[in-house]
Amino acid sequence: MSGTIKKMICMLVCAAALCLLMSAGRVSGTAGGVSIYSDENGRFYTLSSERSGFVLDCYNGSGEKTRTAIESVEALELLLDGTDVYVVCSFDGAAGIFRPFVQGDNMVIAENTMPKPGCSAVCGGRVYITDSRDDKHIRIYDDINDDYESIAVSQSVEALLVCEGRLIAVLSDGVFSAANGRKTKCEVPQQPFVRSGEIFCDSQGGVFRLSDDKGFERLCTTGYGNTVYCRGELYALDGKELLRLDMNGEVTARLSELPYGADEVVTSGESLAVLCGNKPVPVDKKAFVPISVEESSTEQVTGQSSIPEQSSRRDNDEQSREESFDQSSTRNDIKLISNEYEIRAGYIFGVPEGTTVAGLKRALVYPGELGFRDYRGRTVSSGRIGTGSTVTLYNDGESAEVFKIVVSGDLTGEGNINTSDIGAMTKHLCEEKRLEGAALYAADINDDSSLDIRDLYLLHRIIYS
Repeated sequence: MSGTIKKMICMLVCAAALCLLMSAGRVSGTAGGVSIYSDENGRFYTLSSERSGFVLDCYNGSGEKTRTAIESVEALELLLDGTDVYVVCSFDGAAGIFRPFVQGDNMVIAENTMPKPGCSAVCGGRVYITDSRDDKHIRIYDDINDDYESIAVSQSVEALLVCEGRLIAVLSDGVFSAANGRKTKCEVPQQPFVRSGEIFCDSQGGVFRLSDDKGFERLCTTGYGNTVYCRGELYALDGKELLRLDMNGEVTARLSELPYGADEVVTSGESLAVLCGNKPVPVDKKAFVPISVEESSTEQVTGQSSIPEQSSRRDNDEQSREESFDQSSTRNDIKLISNEYEIRAGYIFGVPEGTTVAGLKRALVYPGELGFRDYRGRTVSSGRIGTGSTVTLYNDGESAEVFKIVVSGDLTGEGNINTSDIGAMTKHLCEEKRLEGAALYAADINDDSSLDIRDLYLLHRIIYS
């Protein structure tokens, strides 16, 4: 029997078994986490997942909230264009743009047109989006119109930006201008980055300015992973303190009295806030206490050491430690613990779908520094955590141990559970492509230490329940 025929038979057997199991009842999936966005008008938006769908909260400058439910869809990203709000979402196997604050004015992108959104941006009622299956083309949709134009790019698009009405595609080694079709080679901020006008702060504390002729230009490196720009000054969260820095990265003032649970600093126009749980709490800029030049110098050194330097050699060292780690060599007085998740054998189990970096960090207790990477090995400081993402424990600036994240049902590491995970599990059951490590643990939905058709059934019900 040929391999192709064998795979086809296996697929049919899986489908038949799945149909038999689907008559047993409904199973609800788990969800958690929050993503925060801001416009340039002093407003903050949080997108959080619940069992019935997603909830969009809008906060004004005084912290007052307006809530909108987005039911029965998977909200992927929030796009802001002045006072207009767009939600990139998927539903019933299709994808679309939902405008939560406009009645009867939603743009839907049909299943055969855009089933898997990638990067996206919006400006003047035009939506720019890439298909994650084909990230070398940018599609342009006019508002409330399924027709689109397409722009070809020579490389994979990593992010889309609209600067003064012009569409810019961020590539791995530069930027591409859709207006003139020209690519400018330059250093690119590490994703995820935070934008405020023409200033970008990346996940490594790098601060960049974007210009037409030179692309991205590095202005300074603060050494703080969570840095934002606001009206000529930088702000960075360092443990339980919020620091103000000048555009050279030097600390000029600090604010020590922060709300409990503050774990991220965000900005919108002239407004500054810290994210506490799933709520942005306004910060009074006048409450900062200036520090002396000597203190500023000390703070700068401390800030740089708090985010360990990343290099290819360290990446290799971390991978080596992860593959050959001997738990007996770990110092007994330095351990990673959690009251929410199970930690054993180099893995962190029980992390819900939709959990963010900030949410994971809150649930972990460790006396040293923690570093986070996504399933592709890229350093991250915000966004969703998926299966295969890693948490690195640092002791005196050196990597001590690496743990892999397991999100039950998320086999592909994207941080959400979808049909791609069904495909990955089916390929494993058909012996076409085996799952390993964290993905194999994530596929054991019923936690019975075996992977079979029942897990495929449960995964199907989680997605379509």
